[in-house]
Amino acid sequence: MQTFYLARQPIYDSGLRVAGYELLFRNGQVEGAHFLNGDQATSEVITSSVVDIGLNNLVGTHPAFINATQSFLNGDLPLPELKGQIVLEVLEDIEVTEGLVARLGELSRAGYRVALDDFVLEPRAEPLLEVADYVKLDVCALTREALIDHVERIRPHRARLIAEKVETHEMMALCQELGFDMYQGFFFCKPRLISGKRPEANRLAVLQLITRLQDPEAGMDELERLVTCDPALSYRLLKYINSAYCGVPVEVTSIRQALVLVGTNLVRSWATLLLLSRLSDGKPSELIVTALVRARMAELLGESDTSRENNQYFTVGLLSVLDALLDLDMEDVVKELPFDAEVCAALAGRTGPLGTTLSRVIDYEQDLGARDDADPAVAEAYLKALAWADETQQALGSPA
Repeated sequence: MQTFYLARQPIYDSGLRVAGYELLFRNGQVEGAHFLNGDQATSEVITSSVVDIGLNNLVGTHPAFINATQSFLNGDLPLPELKGQIVLEVLEDIEVTEGLVARLGELSRAGYRVALDDFVLEPRAEPLLEVADYVKLDVCALTREALIDHVERIRPHRARLIAEKVETHEMMALCQELGFDMYQGFFFCKPRLISGKRPEANRLAVLQLITRLQDPEAGMDELERLVTCDPALSYRLLKYINSAYCGVPVEVTSIRQALVLVGTNLVRSWATLLLLSRLSDGKPSELIVTALVRARMAELLGESDTSRENNQYFTVGLLSVLDALLDLDMEDVVKELPFDAEVCAALAGRTGPLGTTLSRVIDYEQDLGARDDADPAVAEAYLKALAWADETQQALGSPA
C-alpha cells in the first residue's frame, strides 16, 4: 500500500477553540535526501488529504489551509472542488501582479477563501489585501515594532489576522493584546512557566491518582479500588468501554469486569487519559488530542521493541503534555510524580528507548518531519494515530 506523508497544525480563535487546520507537507523518502518542489508538495497534500484520506477525516468541518503555488493559482494545476472548506495560502515568494490579484478575486468569487502567508506589508503587496480573507503574520520574523505597525495598517481591511509561529505564552499574550483574530503555533504544547508554582490541591490529587494507576506493582484489586473510588471516572470509563468504538461483545457493568475483559494495561491507559482531560481546564482542547496522537504514535513506533510492553510507549506519549497542562517544567513534574525511572528519563530528558521514540514523535509533529530524511515509518504512524485520536476523542465525549 502507498504511504501518505502530511501533518496538520491547528489554528485557534480568540477563545482558543480550533478554527481551522493547516495541512503540511511531510517528506518520507526511503532513499536519502529527495527534493520536492512546491508544486509537487502541494499536489501531495491535496491528493493525500482530499482523495486518499478524506478531508473530513483530517479536519472535520473546519477550514483546511493549503499552500497554493503559482501553478495552482493560475489554473495550470487543478484545485480541489471543496471550495467552501479550502483556504488557499498565497505563498510569500509568489510575484504580485495585477493578474494575480484579478485571479485571486475570481477564486474568491468562486467560493475559495484566500490567506496571505508570511505576509510583509510592502507597496507591491498591498493590493492583495483587497482580496484576502486571512492575513498570516510570522511573529518570529517581525520585530515587536514591525508587528504592531503591520496590525495597525492591516486592521482596516476585511481580512482576519492570524499570528503564526506563536511559540511562547509571552508572544501569545502580546498577540492577544494587539487584537489578532486567530493563532497558530506550538505555544499550547508548552508550559507557561511561573517561578515557584506548584499544582493546585485538586490537580495534585488527580496527579497522585495518575501516578498510582501507572504503578506497575498495582494489581487488579488495587486498580479496581483506585478507579471505583472516583465515581465520575468509573462512569466515564464504563461509558467509553461500552461504546461502539471499543467493540466489547458484552455489556460491561463493573470495573472488575472491565479489567478482566480488556486487560489491566488498557484500563490504566484509558483511565489516565480521562484523568488528564480533567487537568485541561482553561487549555485548548487540542492539547488532549495531541496527547492521544503522541501516545498512539509512540505505541506504533515501539512495536518492534520486544523488551518492553507497548503500553509503556503509549504512556510516555500520553504523559508528554503534562508540563503544558500544569504549566510546570517537565523536570519539576517528574519530581512531583514518582513514575518509573525509565518513564521519568524519557519525559524529562528524552533519553533511553522510550525517550528516543518520544523525540521522533514530537520532531515530526513540530515540522522537523519536513526534512528530506524523514523516516517513513514515523509519517505512517502519524496518520494512523491521527485517525485513532479523532475517533477516541469522539468516543470519550466531554471531560468528567
